[in-house]
Amino acid sequence: MSKDGRDILRIGLRKMSLEELVESDPLLLRSPVLAVLSEQERTGLLASSPIRSAAAGETILEEDSVSPGLLLVVDGTVVLSCAGGTVDLGTLSKGDFFGLASIIPDAAKPAAVAEGPVRLAVMPADQVALLAQIVPAFGALLTGEATKRRARASEGSSFFDRW
Repeated sequence: MSKDGRDILRIGLRKMSLEELVESDPLLLRSPVLAVLSEQERTGLLASSPIRSAAAGETILEEDSVSPGLLLVVDGTVVLSCAGGTVDLGTLSKGDFFGLASIIPDAAKPAAVAEGPVRLAVMPADQVALLAQIVPAFGALLTGEATKRRARASEGSSFFDRW
C-alpha cells in the first residue's frame, strides 16, 4: 500500500499503481471492459479498484455467490464453471472480466477458480453500475456478456440434466 493508502503493484523493483499498469499494458488497455470508457472514466474506476491476489487452485468465487464488484484479470488465468464444476464456462486471462452478478441480478453466478497465481482488480459494483447507466456502450457490453454466459450455463446444465 502506498503512503496515500492506495493499492500498488510491484513490477520488478518499481511500484506502479493499477492505473499506470493499465496505461502501460496494451492488452489491459484494450480490454473490452476498459476500452469503451473514456480516459477519465477508466482512471476514476481503476483508482477505486483494490487489487486482490489468489494462489493457484484457490476459489475466488463460490458458485451462486456474488462478488463485491466486477473482477478484471490483471495477471494469470481464472476458470469459470457451474453445475458443481461439471460445466466449463471458459478460461479467462489478462483483460477478461467476471463477477457480472454484482451489477446484473439475473446474470449467471459461476464458480471462479485461479488456474495459477492470479491478480484481479475489484471494480466496485456501485461505480460499475453507475457507469453502465451513463455510458451506453459499457452497459451494453456488460449486458451482452451476461446474456452469453447465462445461455452457456443454461445450455450446459440442461445437457447434464438429461443424463
